[in-house]
Amino acid sequence: MKILKIITILLILMANLYSKTLDKVTIQLDWLHQFQFAGYYIAKEKGFYENENLDVKIKEFDYNINILDDLLNKKIEYAVGKSSLIVDKLEGKDIVFLSAIYQNSPMVLISLKKSNIFSPKDLKNKKIMITTDAKLAASINSMIISQGVSLDNINFQKHSFKLEDLINGKTDAMASYLSNEPFILKEKNIDFVIHNPSDYGFDFYGGIFYTSKTELDQNPLRVKKVYNATLKGWKYAFENIEETAKLIFDKYNTQNKSLESLIYEGQILKKLAKYDEGLLGTFDKKKIEEIKRLYLLLGTTNKSYYLENFIYSPNQILKTKKVDNFLKENPLTLVTNNNYPPFTMMIDNKISGIEIDYWKLINKKLSTNTASTLIVHDIKEAISKIEKNPNHVKYSFSKHDKKSKLLETIPIAQLKIGIATKFNKPYISDLNEIKNKKIAIAKNALYYEQIKKLYPDIDFVKIDDLNKAIKYLNEDKVYAVIAKVPAIAYVISKKDYQKIKISGTVDIDFELKLVVNNGNKKLLKLLNESIALISDEERQEINNKYYSIVYQDQVDYTFILKFIFPLVLIIILLLIYSFRLKREMKKSS
Repeated sequence: MKILKIITILLILMANLYSKTLDKVTIQLDWLHQFQFAGYYIAKEKGFYENENLDVKIKEFDYNINILDDLLNKKIEYAVGKSSLIVDKLEGKDIVFLSAIYQNSPMVLISLKKSNIFSPKDLKNKKIMITTDAKLAASINSMIISQGVSLDNINFQKHSFKLEDLINGKTDAMASYLSNEPFILKEKNIDFVIHNPSDYGFDFYGGIFYTSKTELDQNPLRVKKVYNATLKGWKYAFENIEETAKLIFDKYNTQNKSLESLIYEGQILKKLAKYDEGLLGTFDKKKIEEIKRLYLLLGTTNKSYYLENFIYSPNQILKTKKVDNFLKENPLTLVTNNNYPPFTMMIDNKISGIEIDYWKLINKKLSTNTASTLIVHDIKEAISKIEKNPNHVKYSFSKHDKKSKLLETIPIAQLKIGIATKFNKPYISDLNEIKNKKIAIAKNALYYEQIKKLYPDIDFVKIDDLNKAIKYLNEDKVYAVIAKVPAIAYVISKKDYQKIKISGTVDIDFELKLVVNNGNKKLLKLLNESIALISDEERQEINNKYYSIVYQDQVDYTFILKFIFPLVLIIILLLIYSFRLKREMKKSS
């Protein structure tokens, strides 16, 4: 029994070995599960959210909730809505639009041919089932009015959401989704007429994905992750409609729809998303203004001010006039040195480098051209400048103590400490493998003390600077050199050391951050928002500009034979035992 307990514990530990804490968020849908929300299901089921370290709960619509209130009261973080959200924004609701999945709203009016309603003009004195919320019915109401029919001459009925009421004549026309009801009527061989507001110039959005300004302010990186993973889900859904329909049919089919109806829905919605035109998720500000004008004409709102900074961009922060004024009145200055390649250096009498390029990129995200650079001689001078001037910032690779007068931003880039050797040397998975060799390290390296703690038995050779250390390596005076990977790669490529490679990394990560005066939390917030918008592609572009990394092209297979293979064998044996144990337990029960 003791052995069984030990094995059980080992299995539990293995199951949790690669587990990680995910960031939990909720997406609230504005209707029942169907293909209309396919992108969210795909992003969850295909692991797109999980890959961004997100645990996403997708909530189906419930008549007993107020979605917008729940969002603003932080009961949920993200939601799906309609163009009526523009009115909510005009009325002062602090929301941010992330993406418009449907460039043309699926909302239409359907009548049966036998009712002789062939155009909106024929709706006079007819019964129409539609939502009682004027905001949600705006596109259909606009279409009716445009054809010379007064809304006073329409007998509006509360929507029952039962297509049988249209079929049985309880109503003459019914607000429906272009992707749903037409399919059912076709299956029943019932002739019908679609009255689409888009055909009359009333082109509203549908499936607007949105969040609160609070969520964007407090979690800009999370917003970006949710945004990217969600769009990835939608792209997959529209590229793989039948597979996606099957997923919904199997796991999200609360309405008991047929697989055929879900496939039909996907095909129609793909067209409404204008996916093949490359417009998935996009907004047009002119279209937003036109929709706003229609709401004004219908009397749905009396607010007519220009809407600004409420459409999310993954590459630029949402600026307000206050932020604009702040940046103009407080021009930013980067305090740095000019002799730390490839991070800072002089090229053609201009300061350049990785840090400078990130600084330019951050300012681009901030949409400011007032920022400047101030060159100083050492760190002490830089810190002094920041402590005296709240608009000065500097880069940092190390954590500052809580008593410091400096505040750190979120990480801009992750940096590894690399191990450089000659090409004829094997892959190094652990420094202890070469502890009896000469290993060079810069004597002023910030990470020296950390490495000494990790590897106390290694007697490191301290060298004045990295250039000299790599030169010693090339001349076989040392076996390996330890330094930041970008710095090693830069020296190798700059000096054209063709026989040197990066053979491994040390288990120490550095984060490149900016630090600001602790009295300027407003600046810290703006910098964090802009850093969160930097994409992996932009980071890679900056790296490629200054160096290319020459890594060990294959692992040391002796390491695999010694350690990995036996471990895999043990795991397989444990899994076999677990399987047999479960089978025996089933037999005995």
